[in-house]
Amino acid sequence: MGRWARVHEVWPDVVLCSTAVRARKTAEAFLDAGKYETPLLLEPDMYHCDEQGMVELIRPRSEHAVMIVGHNPGLEDLVASISQQPVRFVTAAFAWIELPIESWSDLTEDVKGHLRALWKPRELPESL
Repeated sequence: MGRWARVHEVWPDVVLCSTAVRARKTAEAFLDAGKYETPLLLEPDMYHCDEQGMVELIRPRSEHAVMIVGHNPGLEDLVASISQQPVRFVTAAFAWIELPIESWSDLTEDVKGHLRALWKPRELPESL
C-alpha cells in the first residue's frame, strides 16, 4: 500500500476511525502498509453515524488530509452526497474526494466536491 499511496499522493494527516475491531484493523493495516506515522484517532461515536454525524466529527479537525474509516450507510451516504455521484461502498473501499473548502469548519452537507477515485479492494494492485 505504501508505494501505491505515494504514487497516488494519498497521504492522510490523521485517520479518524470507528472503535469497531474490523474498522480499527483496517486502519492499522493501511497505516502499517504505507509506513505512515499518521495519528490514528479512535472515534466511538462513529459506529452508528449517519451522514450528518460524520460531518460533525470532521468539522473540528485542523489537519489538511483526513482519512475516515467507518461504517455504512453513513460513510457511503456522505461520499455520495459530497461527490454528487452514486457510490457503493463495499468493505475496505477507499474514496478520495477533493473539496472546495479552506478548512474543515467550512464543511456542510451542502458542500460539493470532486470524487477523484473510488477503489474497491479487488481493484487495488497486488504490489501495494
